[in-house]
Amino acid sequence: MTTPRYTNRIALSAALMLLPLLITVAILPGCTHQAPALLSANNAATTVGYVGSAACAACHASECKLQSNSSHAHTVRRADTETLGSLAPPVGEIPGSPYSVVKKGDTGFRLVRTDRPEIGTDLEYAFGSGKAVSTYVGAIGKDTLTEIRMSYAPNSRKWYVTPSQVEVPDANTGRTYEMGLAKKCVLCHADKTDDKSAAPAEGSYGVGCESCHGPGRDHIAAVQSGSGSELKMQDSRKWGGERVNEVCGRCHRSFSAIPLTGADANNTARFQPYGLELSPCFQKSGDRLSCITCHDPHTDASTDLQHYDTICLTCHSGSKIPKHDDKTVTAATCKVNPTNGCVNCHMPKRAIFPGTHLPLQMSDHQIWAPRKK
Repeated sequence: MTTPRYTNRIALSAALMLLPLLITVAILPGCTHQAPALLSANNAATTVGYVGSAACAACHASECKLQSNSSHAHTVRRADTETLGSLAPPVGEIPGSPYSVVKKGDTGFRLVRTDRPEIGTDLEYAFGSGKAVSTYVGAIGKDTLTEIRMSYAPNSRKWYVTPSQVEVPDANTGRTYEMGLAKKCVLCHADKTDDKSAAPAEGSYGVGCESCHGPGRDHIAAVQSGSGSELKMQDSRKWGGERVNEVCGRCHRSFSAIPLTGADANNTARFQPYGLELSPCFQKSGDRLSCITCHDPHTDASTDLQHYDTICLTCHSGSKIPKHDDKTVTAATCKVNPTNGCVNCHMPKRAIFPGTHLPLQMSDHQIWAPRKK
């Protein structure tokens, strides 16, 4: 039975599938130009108790090694030649735009108006792993940051207008975020922010252990004390699917973070926890299905479709499976192909920035019967 919490949203989402897709959103995983209440901050609203991922490696070596090599671990970097290496933006005029990238000192960069180079913004940080597109951030203050208007795709060496700024006049070199949005953006790319500004704290660049598990100081002290009774950290292995999805949804957006109306309500490819929670597979799983059912949170998502087919078939094989509440459920087998091809058919690729010029696609996470893309 479908959970009442999701019933109206499922009906609305189905209706929206028939509407034109018009969306203007940021490169960042879950940020849009909207009220702060619609964005969930990570646990790092304060820096108290945060010790950095390296402190976790003594006991969790395998997880830390995987995580340190993942894209999540590199979601923010200093925007300089030494740090970015081959991912650094090229110096010179940006084709088809009124902007140029110029060097700042020996290693830094600055976006300027080509015709008026005195108008510009320093590139202080590169947000994104560089796997697809990097968005640059500069002019970070206590509660503000400037998102640079142009974003760069290192692999194709192409520039794009940052989607959330398509409507911004060319005279501006970026959009300034205030009212708490600055730290919320940073906290989806770093474990914690600096004590005196919205900038990522040194040693906390990237999504690390404490982004998901919370501050580790008390946990480490409890383990070292040898008491063994209270480890000062929640055991996420005991969480149900909805709770896991909420943690991932702090940045990737879950059901509770998406407005009922507007373009985001239809973007079930870009906002994966949200799309998953609208799926009959999640609704009928007894709070069993979550992001980590298919994805190891410590490493990059697999590109092996057979990997996902195998997971689908653990339920859709005609046998009874346990639910989170210790009851059982039987999932139907596919009448078209009961052995493989699940993802291509039931999770087709969709544009994550529909209505913009960015050619990025992801699998639709609203798992359903085949429908129009």
